[in-house]
Amino acid sequence: TPYNGYNGPQKQKQFSQEFQALGKVGDFSYVAGLYYFRERVSEANHQTLTLVLSPYALPYLGFPESFQTSLLDQGVDLVGLNLTPLAAYHQTSKSYAAFGQVSWKPQALDEKLEVTGGIRYTEDRKSILLENEDGYGNSTVVGPADGRVKYHNLSYLGSLSYQMTPDALAYAKISSGYKSGGF
Repeated sequence: TPYNGYNGPQKQKQFSQEFQALGKVGDFSYVAGLYYFRERVSEANHQTLTLVLSPYALPYLGFPESFQTSLLDQGVDLVGLNLTPLAAYHQTSKSYAAFGQVSWKPQALDEKLEVTGGIRYTEDRKSILLENEDGYGNSTVVGPADGRVKYHNLSYLGSLSYQMTPDALAYAKISSGYKSGGF
């Protein structure tokens, strides 16, 4: 078998929730909120493959030298080993955020000018467990591996706009963004 892979079972669950408080006080409008996200995924990739190699490599895989010598004496140049490795993982991702934004639209300027500022703090936590096997049933050769990472970021937004006519708006904006890392 050159290669055959079956990715099953695969599981993926996620949940997210956001709470917002919106309001207006005089010339100011605001939004403040909290965000939460959780995702759990897992997969077991069962593989079937044939590894083709020289008989000279067999002692490195635990075969006796007498077996290697026998094959070489028979003139065998290549040997095929049937393997059934497993590549499996379980991963959890969680994200927490708090954010706020305030806009000022003065009535004294017929609400044509708008100044906005915002900020968001995000923290991401991720964990992974790899459970790999080498095809001989040994999990210590390729895995298992366990990892945890944590990322955090403070993003901002600032904008200034002016409604010159009903059809023309001039604006300037600066903002930052963030994408967490992974494995």
